[in-house]
Amino acid sequence: MIFLKKILITGATSGIMKELIKKIKNKYFIYVTTHTVIELENIKEKYKNEKNIKCFKLDVTSKVDKQKIKDLDIDIFVANSAIGIGGSIINMNMNNIRNNFEVNVFSNFELIQIILKNMLEKK
Repeated sequence: MIFLKKILITGATSGIMKELIKKIKNKYFIYVTTHTVIELENIKEKYKNEKNIKCFKLDVTSKVDKQKIKDLDIDIFVANSAIGIGGSIINMNMNNIRNNFEVNVFSNFELIQIILKNMLEKK
């Protein structure tokens, strides 16, 4: 089977993305990424028999990890990596809030910039 479109999915270890992958895994080549090495081991085991799924660690805040996607041929990007913090604003630690924005906003923008440049080059 030839997979015409290639999808990169961040934050793909559970929840909505787990269900999405089930529905599309026979129609696309999917890059499934995880935040940690432990998550990677689990997800590799889960998809070990899928020839059209490649799993790798991609910490969206890591400059080294972001380099892994520079040469990938990606047609569709699903930016699902995110963290959440809760509680009363009066008690929130500002470093946690900054980290929340780094993961949920700035890192995803950087990934989009890398991927979009490649998409524009290949038209």
